[in-house]
Amino acid sequence: MKSIAIEISDSTYHKIRCLGSTDVGSINRIAAAALADYLHGDVGWLGAASYPLRKSGQSTHISISAFTLQLQELGIGMTPPGAPVVILDGHLYRIGANGTAVQITEDVSVPYAMMVNFEAETLRNDFESASIDALVDHCESLRAGSNVFYVFRVDGRFRNITVRSVLASRGGVQSNGNSAAGSTNRFEDVRGTVIGFWSSRFTSAVCAPGYHFYFISPDEGRGGVMVDCSATGLRMLGMPVTRLRIIRPDGPDHSSAGDPTEIVEDDPVIHT
Repeated sequence: MKSIAIEISDSTYHKIRCLGSTDVGSINRIAAAALADYLHGDVGWLGAASYPLRKSGQSTHISISAFTLQLQELGIGMTPPGAPVVILDGHLYRIGANGTAVQITEDVSVPYAMMVNFEAETLRNDFESASIDALVDHCESLRAGSNVFYVFRVDGRFRNITVRSVLASRGGVQSNGNSAAGSTNRFEDVRGTVIGFWSSRFTSAVCAPGYHFYFISPDEGRGGVMVDCSATGLRMLGMPVTRLRIIRPDGPDHSSAGDPTEIVEDDPVIHT
């Protein structure tokens, strides 16, 4: 086995330490797997870059007052130090400890956000979902194509729903660096909305491939990252995403380029 020394950012180092604890062997396996995936994985239909990214200056975040939300927009985001934000009908709700949800009225910074002007193209009425697996089956029947970035909205009264109050990064670690396992809350007989995103491997730069579900109940002040659910009489709306608004930080630790505030991605995916 050969060994090499590389320089990485402080944030990357912290995440690797969280994933591998203090076991040097585990850290070596994580780094080796990541390098192998980068070197031998799919580099995209455009091929490798002609010139590498240049480092920018100090990281910057924007405040909520710096962008406007439309009534039909829904999405997700994050506020420091990593609290999830659910965007529904043009309003922002911060997810707190124990699955609480409070509408944001003050001006706070938003390092990350992803929003869609929701104009549904598909509809399914009055269906039952006994679990998150059953909900995914319904989403699969509505979603067309494997490379389509897709968004869902599911409204109804849930017999029970289990949520996390923190975002988990790739590898099962929270955005604050702790393990996401076990930090769940269960609510019964609650009316609300599930926002769902489907990302393929083709759109993995936007978010990790797979389904992402977020629950919000503005009236009852509940919400979080959905882990499981059971409900009847649900209504699902869905649409392929051809225009995605993304807010992300600008700085050397985030590999951002261009405008440090808001980036609009037109037609980010190919429909099959």
